[in-house]
Amino acid sequence: MEPVATGPQGRRLLERPRLSSLGTERAVFAALSLFVVAVSLLPLARLVLAALAPAGVLDLARLRTLVGRSRIAAATTNTVRIAVLSALVSTVIGTAAATLVALTDFRLKGPWVFTFILPMIIPPQVTALAWIQALAPNRALAQLLGVSLAYSGHPLFSMTGIVLLLGVTNAPMVFLRVRASLRQLPAELAEAAQVREPRRSSGL
Repeated sequence: MEPVATGPQGRRLLERPRLSSLGTERAVFAALSLFVVAVSLLPLARLVLAALAPAGVLDLARLRTLVGRSRIAAATTNTVRIAVLSALVSTVIGTAAATLVALTDFRLKGPWVFTFILPMIIPPQVTALAWIQALAPNRALAQLLGVSLAYSGHPLFSMTGIVLLLGVTNAPMVFLRVRASLRQLPAELAEAAQVREPRRSSGL
């Protein structure tokens, strides 16, 4: 048997791998952060610069003209409304699904969870195009729902349609976060809530 180092020297030998591992993790995190900045933030900064300084010089008059347009104000208001309402829809759907999976014992949880998080795998643009095609005027789904799209317009080309589409697409992210939080709850706490409130809804 090889002797095991003890004392201060042994502690130093054990701390060296930990320090090297911590340094590697920091380097990987820094590299990923630079990649995210290069891929996401730099193009966005380029768009902002092109809007505020088209000739390379900041043009405050152009900025005031853009901000003062009624269409810009309407677009900003609609964007904020869509973001808030779709976040509420995602929260309701994701929380309800996570509660159903984490606090109940229904069968086939695995396939159901995979089906629910499937929208995370598909890009939102592809999902939107699929729903647009599925609800086209002469499609079977539109006829099944009894929607007269030829006269009333496409349901996704509206505030409600956009909110529902974004809410359903982003619900899996809420589902995963809430499900992880519910799994961390102590089992004794859930049992105590069920004993105190026999009805499941009251316990929740």
